[in-house]
Amino acid sequence: MLQQIREIYKSLAEFEKRFEETNRVTVNEALILSVIKGRSISASQIASEVSMTPSNASKTLKNIEGKWLIERAVGAHDRRQMYFKLTAEGESLLNRISFNRIDMDERLERLLVR
Repeated sequence: MLQQIREIYKSLAEFEKRFEETNRVTVNEALILSVIKGRSISASQIASEVSMTPSNASKTLKNIEGKWLIERAVGAHDRRQMYFKLTAEGESLLNRISFNRIDMDERLERLLVR
């Protein structure tokens, strides 16, 4: 069983590497972009929706912001709260992301097709 888990982990790591090479964002960054799409959303909401720790979500948001794919705004009612939305470039990138262009290991593909 551990050998199978290790093989799945290796397959996932390879997929993540190819995904980033193809799309110029990591899988986690793409997940966050997809959660933000079409709305202005707080960092805590993002972390909750993608099942990340607030710390990990914050680091990932900073990386995405550095790529000019999102912008932040101070909350209207609570100036301590930050909200994020996609830039035009972020929207365009998200629309171009294609999982189909990336070859997957058959073990990983079987897990995703279930």
